[in-house]
Amino acid sequence: MAIVIAVSVVVLAAIGFVAYQQFKPEKAPVQDAGYQENIEQIKSSRPADNAPAQERADYYTTLGAAYASAGNNDQTITALKQAESLYTKPSEKYGVWYGLAKAYEAKGKKKESVSYYKKALDFAQHPPEGEEADSSLIKELNQKIKQLGG
Repeated sequence: MAIVIAVSVVVLAAIGFVAYQQFKPEKAPVQDAGYQENIEQIKSSRPADNAPAQERADYYTTLGAAYASAGNNDQTITALKQAESLYTKPSEKYGVWYGLAKAYEAKGKKKESVSYYKKALDFAQHPPEGEEADSSLIKELNQKIKQLGG
């Protein structure tokens, strides 16, 4: 379980970094055996259906990130929607919303993408108590929403 959680955190960071730095909707990453092996390894660590919601959500987040890295947007969306339904706090859902926005954008589904970017923006504008809003992130999300016609 600790390994899955640690991998989730690393993979979420990787999704954000890759999406922010390199991902172009018209150029999905090329799938190769390495991605599939990673996906299969993650699938083999699937928690039981009666495992705590947090553990199951972390699993689906990690799986969604692996699918995103492989350029499989449909599977990314399926996995991240599972995670979204299991997480209870916006701070847990933020990375999922960002990942869903990127996956929908890659599929050319602007309406859905804008919807998730707006959720991420709302969280960025209203961070948890004791944290400051990140003005550069807010600007980036606003620009993305505008670019997509939202």
